[in-house]
Amino acid sequence: MLPPDRVMRYLKKTKCRKEIYIDYISMCRDMDVDLTSKSNLFPRNPDRAHDAILEHLHTKMALEIQEKKRKEAQAQDGDWEKHRAAVERRYRFAADGITIRVPEKLTELIDEGNAMHNCVGTYVKRVASGSTIVVFIRAEATNERLGTMEIAADGTRIVQARAAFNADLPQDVQAFVEKFKAEKIKPIGIAG
Repeated sequence: MLPPDRVMRYLKKTKCRKEIYIDYISMCRDMDVDLTSKSNLFPRNPDRAHDAILEHLHTKMALEIQEKKRKEAQAQDGDWEKHRAAVERRYRFAADGITIRVPEKLTELIDEGNAMHNCVGTYVKRVASGSTIVVFIRAEATNERLGTMEIAADGTRIVQARAAFNADLPQDVQAFVEKFKAEKIKPIGIAG
Protein backbone atom coordinates (compact mmCIF):
# COMPACT_ATOMS: atom_id res chain seq x y z
CA MET A 1 0.00 0.00 0.00
CA LEU A 2 1.34 3.37 -0.99
CA PRO A 3 1.47 6.22 1.49
CA PRO A 4 -1.46 8.50 0.52
CA ASP A 5 0.52 11.70 1.09
CA ARG A 6 3.22 10.54 -1.35
CA VAL A 7 0.59 9.73 -4.00
CA MET A 8 -1.11 13.10 -3.48
CA ARG A 9 2.22 14.97 -3.86
CA TYR A 10 2.89 12.97 -7.06
CA LEU A 11 -0.55 13.73 -8.47
CA LYS A 12 -0.19 17.42 -7.68
CA LYS A 13 3.31 17.61 -9.16
CA THR A 14 2.29 15.84 -12.39
CA LYS A 15 -1.15 17.51 -12.55
CA CYS A 16 -2.72 14.08 -12.96
CA ARG A 17 -6.28 13.35 -11.96
CA LYS A 18 -6.64 10.75 -9.22
CA GLU A 19 -9.01 8.62 -11.35
CA ILE A 20 -6.48 8.44 -14.18
CA TYR A 21 -3.76 7.26 -11.79
CA ILE A 22 -6.04 4.68 -10.15
CA ASP A 23 -6.99 3.34 -13.62
CA TYR A 24 -3.32 3.28 -14.60
CA ILE A 25 -2.32 1.26 -11.51
CA SER A 26 -5.25 -1.13 -12.02
CA MET A 27 -4.30 -1.73 -15.66
CA CYS A 28 -0.66 -2.24 -14.66
CA ARG A 29 -1.78 -4.97 -12.28
CA ASP A 30 -3.90 -6.56 -15.04
CA MET A 31 -0.85 -6.56 -17.30
CA ASP A 32 1.52 -7.85 -14.58
CA VAL A 33 3.65 -4.71 -14.74
CA ASP A 34 6.35 -4.57 -12.06
CA LEU A 35 5.04 -1.91 -9.72
CA THR A 36 8.05 -2.25 -7.44
CA SER A 37 9.89 -0.24 -10.09
CA LYS A 38 9.63 3.46 -9.30
CA SER A 39 9.42 4.39 -13.00
CA ASN A 40 6.36 2.17 -13.35
CA LEU A 41 4.77 3.20 -10.08
CA PHE A 42 5.33 6.91 -10.61
CA PRO A 43 5.81 7.53 -14.35
CA ARG A 44 7.03 10.99 -15.39
CA ASN A 45 3.94 11.54 -17.50
CA PRO A 46 1.08 9.57 -15.92
CA ASP A 47 -1.45 10.56 -18.59
CA ARG A 48 0.82 9.24 -21.34
CA ALA A 49 1.63 6.13 -19.28
CA HIS A 50 -2.11 5.56 -18.76
CA ASP A 51 -2.78 5.79 -22.49
CA ALA A 52 0.15 3.51 -23.32
CA ILE A 53 -0.87 0.78 -20.87
CA LEU A 54 -4.46 1.09 -22.11
CA GLU A 55 -3.28 0.51 -25.67
CA HIS A 56 -1.30 -2.55 -24.54
CA LEU A 57 -4.33 -3.85 -22.65
CA HIS A 58 -6.51 -3.42 -25.74
CA THR A 59 -3.95 -5.27 -27.83
CA LYS A 60 -3.79 -8.09 -25.28
CA MET A 61 -7.58 -8.37 -25.25
CA ALA A 62 -7.75 -8.34 -29.05
CA LEU A 63 -5.16 -11.13 -29.21
CA GLU A 64 -7.10 -13.17 -26.66
CA ILE A 65 -10.30 -12.74 -28.68
CA GLN A 66 -8.44 -13.65 -31.87
CA GLU A 67 -7.07 -16.82 -30.25
CA LYS A 68 -10.54 -17.77 -29.05
CA LYS A 69 -11.92 -17.32 -32.58
CA ARG A 70 -9.10 -19.43 -34.01
CA LYS A 71 -9.87 -22.25 -31.56
CA GLU A 72 -13.57 -22.05 -32.43
CA ALA A 73 -12.71 -22.19 -36.13
CA GLN A 74 -10.43 -25.20 -35.63
CA ALA A 75 -13.25 -26.96 -33.76
CA GLN A 76 -15.49 -26.53 -36.82
CA ASP A 77 -12.97 -27.78 -39.39
CA GLY A 78 -14.64 -31.20 -39.34
CA ASP A 79 -17.92 -29.68 -40.55
CA TRP A 80 -16.08 -27.75 -43.26
CA GLU A 81 -14.24 -30.88 -44.41
CA LYS A 82 -17.61 -32.55 -45.15
CA HIS A 83 -18.25 -30.22 -48.09
CA ARG A 84 -14.91 -28.58 -48.84
CA ALA A 85 -14.00 -31.04 -51.61
CA ALA A 86 -17.32 -30.38 -53.39
CA VAL A 87 -16.71 -26.62 -53.16
CA GLU A 88 -13.21 -27.12 -54.53
CA ARG A 89 -14.46 -29.20 -57.48
CA ARG A 90 -17.29 -26.82 -58.33
CA TYR A 91 -15.43 -23.51 -58.02
CA ARG A 92 -11.90 -24.39 -59.17
CA PHE A 93 -11.12 -21.73 -61.79
CA ALA A 94 -8.17 -19.80 -63.22
CA ALA A 95 -7.84 -17.26 -66.03
CA ASP A 96 -5.53 -14.41 -66.99
CA GLY A 97 -3.01 -15.17 -64.23
CA ILE A 98 -5.68 -15.10 -61.50
CA THR A 99 -7.10 -18.10 -59.65
CA ILE A 100 -9.75 -19.07 -57.13
CA ARG A 101 -8.51 -20.68 -53.94
CA VAL A 102 -10.82 -22.50 -51.55
CA PRO A 103 -9.75 -22.28 -47.91
CA GLU A 104 -8.35 -25.53 -46.58
CA LYS A 105 -9.00 -24.67 -42.94
CA LEU A 106 -11.50 -22.25 -41.41
CA THR A 107 -8.74 -20.32 -39.64
CA GLU A 108 -7.80 -19.10 -43.12
CA LEU A 109 -10.98 -17.01 -43.06
CA ILE A 110 -9.68 -15.22 -39.97
CA ASP A 111 -6.28 -14.73 -41.61
CA GLU A 112 -7.97 -13.41 -44.75
CA GLY A 113 -10.08 -10.97 -42.75
CA ASN A 114 -7.00 -9.67 -40.96
CA ALA A 115 -4.91 -9.36 -44.12
CA MET A 116 -7.68 -7.88 -46.27
CA HIS A 117 -9.13 -5.72 -43.47
CA ASN A 118 -12.63 -7.08 -43.95
CA CYS A 119 -15.10 -9.06 -41.85
CA VAL A 120 -14.77 -12.46 -43.55
CA GLY A 121 -13.24 -13.82 -40.34
CA THR A 122 -16.71 -13.61 -38.82
CA TYR A 123 -18.09 -16.01 -41.47
CA VAL A 124 -16.57 -19.16 -39.92
CA LYS A 125 -19.84 -20.68 -38.66
CA ARG A 126 -21.70 -19.90 -41.89
CA VAL A 127 -18.97 -21.42 -44.06
CA ALA A 128 -18.61 -24.46 -41.78
CA SER A 129 -22.34 -25.15 -41.92
CA GLY A 130 -22.52 -24.64 -45.68
CA SER A 131 -24.93 -21.71 -45.44
CA THR A 132 -22.52 -19.61 -47.51
CA ILE A 133 -19.37 -20.16 -49.54
CA VAL A 134 -16.22 -18.05 -49.37
CA VAL A 135 -13.33 -18.30 -51.80
CA PHE A 136 -10.17 -16.29 -52.18
CA ILE A 137 -9.09 -14.52 -55.36
CA ARG A 138 -5.32 -14.83 -55.81
CA ALA A 139 -2.58 -14.03 -58.29
CA GLU A 140 -1.79 -17.43 -59.78
CA ALA A 141 2.00 -17.07 -59.81
CA THR A 142 2.52 -15.41 -56.41
CA ASN A 143 -0.61 -16.25 -54.38
CA GLU A 144 -0.95 -12.49 -53.72
CA ARG A 145 -4.32 -11.62 -52.19
CA LEU A 146 -6.45 -9.82 -54.77
CA GLY A 147 -9.92 -10.22 -53.32
CA THR A 148 -12.38 -12.20 -51.26
CA MET A 149 -15.62 -13.55 -52.75
CA GLU A 150 -18.79 -14.82 -51.14
CA ILE A 151 -21.05 -17.11 -53.17
CA ALA A 152 -24.63 -18.03 -52.25
CA ALA A 153 -24.81 -21.54 -50.79
CA ASP A 154 -26.97 -22.73 -53.70
CA GLY A 155 -24.41 -21.42 -56.21
CA THR A 156 -26.90 -19.15 -57.96
CA ARG A 157 -25.16 -15.83 -57.41
CA ILE A 158 -22.09 -14.01 -56.18
CA VAL A 159 -23.12 -12.27 -52.97
CA GLN A 160 -20.06 -10.03 -52.92
CA ALA A 161 -16.52 -9.80 -54.23
CA ARG A 162 -14.31 -7.18 -52.62
CA ALA A 163 -10.69 -6.05 -52.55
CA ALA A 164 -8.79 -5.08 -49.40
CA PHE A 165 -10.60 -2.68 -47.06
CA ASN A 166 -13.88 -3.66 -48.80
CA ALA A 167 -12.87 -1.58 -51.81
CA ASP A 168 -14.07 -2.30 -55.32
CA LEU A 169 -12.00 -4.86 -57.17
CA PRO A 170 -9.43 -3.54 -59.65
CA GLN A 171 -10.64 -3.74 -63.26
CA ASP A 172 -8.58 -6.81 -64.17
CA VAL A 173 -9.80 -8.68 -61.08
CA GLN A 174 -13.39 -7.64 -61.74
CA ALA A 175 -13.03 -8.92 -65.33
CA PHE A 176 -11.79 -12.24 -63.87
CA VAL A 177 -14.82 -12.39 -61.55
CA GLU A 178 -17.11 -11.85 -64.56
CA LYS A 179 -15.45 -14.77 -66.37
CA PHE A 180 -15.77 -16.89 -63.22
CA LYS A 181 -19.43 -15.93 -62.94
CA ALA A 182 -20.15 -16.83 -66.57
CA GLU A 183 -18.59 -20.27 -66.15
CA LYS A 184 -19.33 -21.26 -62.55
CA ILE A 185 -22.42 -19.43 -61.29
CA LYS A 186 -25.69 -20.98 -62.40
CA PRO A 187 -29.05 -19.25 -61.95
CA ILE A 188 -31.88 -21.32 -60.50
CA GLY A 189 -33.22 -23.76 -63.05
CA ILE A 190 -29.96 -24.16 -64.96
CA ALA A 191 -28.02 -27.36 -64.29
CA GLY A 192 -24.36 -26.97 -63.44
